[in-house]
Amino acid sequence: YAVRVGTSPGGSEVMSAYASPESGYRILPGFGNVQTNISWPLRELASGSYYWSVQSIDNSMIGSPFAAEEQFTIVSGSKITGTSEAEGVVPSQVALNPIYPNPVRDRATISYELPRTTRVRITIFDILGKEVTRLVDDIRRAGVHHAEWNGNTSGGRDLVSGVYFVRLMAGDIAQTRQLVVLR
Repeated sequence: YAVRVGTSPGGSEVMSAYASPESGYRILPGFGNVQTNISWPLRELASGSYYWSVQSIDNSMIGSPFAAEEQFTIVSGSKITGTSEAEGVVPSQVALNPIYPNPVRDRATISYELPRTTRVRITIFDILGKEVTRLVDDIRRAGVHHAEWNGNTSGGRDLVSGVYFVRLMAGDIAQTRQLVVLR
């Protein structure tokens, strides 16, 4: 996905999608600026009105037209008001987002969302259920987080090609996603 955020209708002063807001034509071919994430935090915005829109990008790096523009307003630097599903700063539920890229050759980004501060454990398992590596085992605040994985086991060896599983434990909630490694 590619997201643009601006301080004026059609603008991209805050976050550029590198695409024409009218046609969706990609100025820079490639994955969008938020990649496969289905949410994206905007931090430290000043009070005021903001305009945003999103486009999807297919595997050929061709962008769709942008969705209808939405607006939100920051009041007193903390309260968010708006007319879209993206209202609010904190996610409403625990989510393990799609892993990017997948299949993985060298590195992967694992994005997850937390509605409240909780202990988080992110572990990668092989197809037999054996733990390969643990990426996160700590307390995390509410919000959207990212964990980077370098394709190695906890012992530093490269994983061989195959199917693996990423498990997020957030408090008493568990979510799992499949991960394919191609070497």
